[in-house]
Amino acid sequence: QLLLINNMHVFVIHVKGVDHRLKHMQQELVKANLSAEFILEGDKHELNSGILANYFTGKMAVVSNASSCAYKHIKAYEEIVRMELPEAIIFEDDIYLDKHFSEKLQQCKSEIKTRQLENYIISLEETSLRYVKGSKRKKGTLLYPNSRGRMAGAYLVDYKSASNMLADLAQNKTDQAIDWYHNNCINKQIINMFWIHPTIAIQGSISGRLDSTISNRRTNYFRISSFYLQRWYKKILWGLR
Repeated sequence: QLLLINNMHVFVIHVKGVDHRLKHMQQELVKANLSAEFILEGDKHELNSGILANYFTGKMAVVSNASSCAYKHIKAYEEIVRMELPEAIIFEDDIYLDKHFSEKLQQCKSEIKTRQLENYIISLEETSLRYVKGSKRKKGTLLYPNSRGRMAGAYLVDYKSASNMLADLAQNKTDQAIDWYHNNCINKQIINMFWIHPTIAIQGSISGRLDSTISNRRTNYFRISSFYLQRWYKKILWGLR
């Protein structure tokens, strides 16, 4: 089911049967007054050499967590193009949304319109603990150009960017996980990357609030405390730069 809330389409990258992630995302979406289409196609058991060969080369052309995840992101891009959506949000299913997510998202959309930005991915998350440098921040400005992404757990992508990435994949394919593929597209000037500041999302499997589905990292007090201590320190550090 795909619903349009505040003129914004949302896609969630999700593995069928991981019910605690489904429940988590349903709760996060309700809090942010969003509804979403869950991208279910492309679970590992559904992948084969023929499907993988359409998009991937090298280490990504084998069945793996990374290739399944990337394939689902690409399926979201194909939906954006097929439906001719001007833009869409893509979440991975471990994302936690800031309590001001909806408000900041509307401000972000207004700034995109005012600045006439296009062909973009806008990183909404702070999972990598990378922030806009304090020396570059401007009052009243949310979006800042950057030469790399900040993982792929929460981002806003427009039609042109999705179309350009699909064209590149059709011609060149990729041997990189999806967040590194984004970086490659930035370097090749295929897309433009912007970071939002302040950030409005964070991945629970990295922060320790959710178990990881691709490693043996499990949620526990030490992981959570360690991550948020690093977060506090990195926010201060980036703010002084």
